[in-house]
Amino acid sequence: MDVQRPVMFSTSQTIPFHEMQKNPNNAKLISHYKKYKNTFTKLLRLAKIKFYENKLREVSSSPKLTWKLINEISGDNTKNKDTMKSIIVNNNLLNIDDNPKEAANEFNNYFTNVGENLAKRFRKNPDLIFNLHKVDVSELSLIILKYKDDTAAGYDKTSTFPDDFKIAIIKPSFKGGDHKILSNYRPISMLTNFSKIFEKIIKSRLISYLENNNLLSKNQFGFVQA
Repeated sequence: MDVQRPVMFSTSQTIPFHEMQKNPNNAKLISHYKKYKNTFTKLLRLAKIKFYENKLREVSSSPKLTWKLINEISGDNTKNKDTMKSIIVNNNLLNIDDNPKEAANEFNNYFTNVGENLAKRFRKNPDLIFNLHKVDVSELSLIILKYKDDTAAGYDKTSTFPDDFKIAIIKPSFKGGDHKILSNYRPISMLTNFSKIFEKIIKSRLISYLENNNLLSKNQFGFVQA
């Protein structure tokens, strides 16, 4: 059923409502208006369902776009940047607008120590060795071709690796919970274009290492290929 045309037609039929306003005590007009309103609500609901069904099919191959659409449908605005007004530092509330530099340093200190603190929880296995194999032209070309034009760029500058490639614009992304707690954020790094390519190369080798040595948890679903 094509619901778009009936909805467009229904929205143009405003006479019952205007007539009812002129004659608020007319029982026949009130009954007609209620039927009209119910029909319009039903058509509008069907149109929304049809619209989002088509949108979900369009983004079904991309988990990122799928979740973005799901959040749009559910009205989940928890990651709105305007909700981050203050953070808790040493049991004190720090206003971000009044102390932007101090707040940025606190986020930086937290993010830079997360990896080291997590690493302390793992047992070391001296028998496992992580080796990097060479990169060929075909692998490099494939990585470049897969990049999207709308991805955010970082601090791009023509130079040599690694110094300038280590520079990244870090954006705290809210995960959920209390907006004032640092651990409820994860860092989003906007890297230079060359750093993104290098990151993809390292990631493919790291994932292969983890999978080949059965180091990934069976409950790990994020950031791994299906």
